[in-house]
Amino acid sequence: MRGLYINKWKLFEKLVTAIHLVDESNSRIKWNEKIYGRQFDVTIRTKIGFYDYLTVIECKNFSEPVPVKEVEAFVTKSRSVKADKAVIVSSSGYQSGAEEVAKQNKIELFTLKVSYEIPENLDSGQIVYALNAYDFKLHLPDGKTYILLPEEKNMLPYLIKHTIFKRGEHSRLLNGIMESLREELSSKARCEVQLQYIPLQPGTRAINPIIEKDVEISGFSFAYELVPAKLLKGNVAVDPGKNRF
Repeated sequence: MRGLYINKWKLFEKLVTAIHLVDESNSRIKWNEKIYGRQFDVTIRTKIGFYDYLTVIECKNFSEPVPVKEVEAFVTKSRSVKADKAVIVSSSGYQSGAEEVAKQNKIELFTLKVSYEIPENLDSGQIVYALNAYDFKLHLPDGKTYILLPEEKNMLPYLIKHTIFKRGEHSRLLNGIMESLREELSSKARCEVQLQYIPLQPGTRAINPIIEKDVEISGFSFAYELVPAKLLKGNVAVDPGKNRF
C-alpha cells in the first residue's frame, strides 16, 4: 500500500493559517490569497469599529535562516497592497541584519518552533492516562493507496476537526465520527497500539484544508492506545509525544 504525502511548504503555510484560525475573533482569515496579482500565504482582514485592517503573512519554511533580501522583498510586496500590518513567520530564524531591516519597515518577525517542555507554573506533577488516536489514513477505493494526514507540529487535531466526508447532500465531520467512537475506543484501548478501520459508503468523498480538491475514499483507519499524559493545572492533560484525542 502506498501513501500520498502533502507538500511540506504548503503544510507549513497551512499550519500558520491554522494557528490564526484558533482566534475566535471576527477576522476573516484566508490561505494562499492573491491581492492585486500578488500572492500571500496568509491574509487576515479585521474590522474594528468603522475601519478595516489588512494583515499579510509570509511563511518561510527554509532549512537556513531567512536572508535579508527576503525581508526586503516582502517590504515592497506588502506595501504594494497597502497592508496595515506585515508579518513573516520562519521555521529557522533570520540572518544577521534581517531584524534591523524589519524594524525599520515595521515588519514583524516570528519563528515557529515545536516545544516539548511544559512550563513549571503549569505542570501539576500528576500523571493520567489519555486516549491517543493517530496515524490517520484516508483510503482510496483502489485498496492500495491512501492519504496520510500529517502530524507535524500538531497539525493532526486541526485536520480531524476540519476533514469533511460528503455523500450526495449528506456530510459529516471526521471529528464527529471520532466523538461517536470515543466511548467504544476508551473501553477497548490498552497500553499497546491497536488499529481500527472505519468503512464508508461507496461514493463518499473527503475534503480538508490540505487536500487540493475532494477525493473519493472507501474508508479511513487510525491507530490508538492509552498513553501516560501529564496533567496541567486546570485538569488539562498533555501528551507531548503524540496527538491526544
